[in-house]
Amino acid sequence: MDELNMPQADHGNRKSPPHRHHKKRRKMRSSESAVIIFLIVAVILVLGSVAYNAISSELDRQQTRTIGNVSIGNISLYGLTIEDATTLLNKHKEMLLPKDEITVKILDNIITLTSKDIKAQLDVTTLVSDAYLHGRGNNGSSAQKLTLDPKDYVKMDAGSVRSLLEPYVKSLNGIPVESEVSISGERPVLTVEPYQGEPSQILTIKLGTPKYLCYTEAVIASVLSAYKNRHFEIVAEYTLIEPKLVTAEGIFNAYCVRPINATVDPETLIFSKAVYGYGFDINDVQSKLDAAQWGDTIIIHLTRITPAVTDDMLTGTQH
Repeated sequence: MDELNMPQADHGNRKSPPHRHHKKRRKMRSSESAVIIFLIVAVILVLGSVAYNAISSELDRQQTRTIGNVSIGNISLYGLTIEDATTLLNKHKEMLLPKDEITVKILDNIITLTSKDIKAQLDVTTLVSDAYLHGRGNNGSSAQKLTLDPKDYVKMDAGSVRSLLEPYVKSLNGIPVESEVSISGERPVLTVEPYQGEPSQILTIKLGTPKYLCYTEAVIASVLSAYKNRHFEIVAEYTLIEPKLVTAEGIFNAYCVRPINATVDPETLIFSKAVYGYGFDINDVQSKLDAAQWGDTIIIHLTRITPAVTDDMLTGTQH
């Protein structure tokens, strides 16, 4: 009976104790909070990094856009942007432009070129570009002061330089004038009889004049780089082209007659009479040629030349 009255276990309707469910909820809420906090911290870090990079980038951009500790003449470009530096230098470029004169010597001609003649200008664009690059240094703004010289940034008009120099060069360049030899008067008959009276022929030697090959482009290039090289006295290089050389020997052979000595053939004993020559003293005329200048004129009076061996010397007779 007691067994019949014992309570039976109800396995299908068993429920968990209430305190176990509360523990699970607390654990889930704690994990969710940790995730949220992690996400918030991550967002803050990302936003901070982006903001830092943006600020650094802007600072770098501002720094690289400005010129460092550089000046041109007595004008400082420190801290200026390229645009502001360009505006400033354009305003003062006439004051900064060097006024050195350039002297060019082309043979005996001396030409003086002023900055106005050659239309000299300050190359502001190149100047500002160099100032910007020098001021940056290897990795940013350079603390070392740098002063640029305006003479390194003078540009000239090549066409103006050419038009000023070419007339002088063209007057020198060309083909040399050759020497001329002319003879006037009647040539005497060359007999064995001594020539009597005044010389009947005159030889005129008009010496030629040289020309020059002047290197025009080299002269112009020297002028255009005068300021940068600090070389304001330029001597033009040229090659002298001389006329053909004339000699007393050559002139004598062309216009004169050498005397012929009297001779006797030792085997046949045939006698050959002497023939007088006609011309000039070669050594004397050559000395005059050596002392003359280009373009000079030399006058020579031709005379009879006695042979070294005359008929008298062989026959023992006197005329």
